[in-house]
Amino acid sequence: MPGKKAPLRERFDAKVLKGDGCWEWQATKNNKGYGMIGITTAIGKRLAHRVSYELHIGPIPDGLCVLHRCDNPACVRPGHLFLGTKRDNVADMDTKGRRVVGINPDNKPPRHTEDDHPRAKLTVRLVEALRHRHAAGASLCALARECDVNKTVMRRALQGKTWPSAGGPLAVSQPKKYESYIGSTHANSKLTEEIVRSARMRHANGLSGQKLADEYGVSISVMYDALKGRSWKHVT
Repeated sequence: MPGKKAPLRERFDAKVLKGDGCWEWQATKNNKGYGMIGITTAIGKRLAHRVSYELHIGPIPDGLCVLHRCDNPACVRPGHLFLGTKRDNVADMDTKGRRVVGINPDNKPPRHTEDDHPRAKLTVRLVEALRHRHAAGASLCALARECDVNKTVMRRALQGKTWPSAGGPLAVSQPKKYESYIGSTHANSKLTEEIVRSARMRHANGLSGQKLADEYGVSISVMYDALKGRSWKHVT
């Protein structure tokens, strides 16, 4: 049976190197350099400087941060700690020149918009061109497939729900209508009319459905539906 844990104050003091200046935390630290100490199995680990404040000064009111006067994350000396709000914390970081650019007072990551999003496949100029093409008759699914995005992304771009700074005519929102997909106009289709026509001919000449499915990168059920005419019914 594991031994009983020593009292928190005793364990805390054993992990601190006390000096004339900062009291340096000697045990586990997080990726920002703040000390961490285990409390109980249920609670897990907590920030050591917050625990220090509670042990030496008193309870921390809800919603308040424990800030460092010394600007040393590993310091747990109570005389170097003071209470403040999240905005006080940000203001303190700004004063000391150590706030990461792009982090706001509520500690939320920056929002990426339009062209500056790291995973954006569309651009303002491209969206404008797509809107003109859609107005001229190009289908939503064909445009989505061409740009390698899903139908929802393309629909929202064409309707102006995203990319508001892009020009071009906006598509009319039709929430109760759903496009029917025929053959290769489906945004996710790996087959085309030409492939299906050729596959049916080759299958009639003895090539197995499994080999055709492997060749074109589709499941055997998809291939057999195409070969038997349960799908791609318009291909003759």
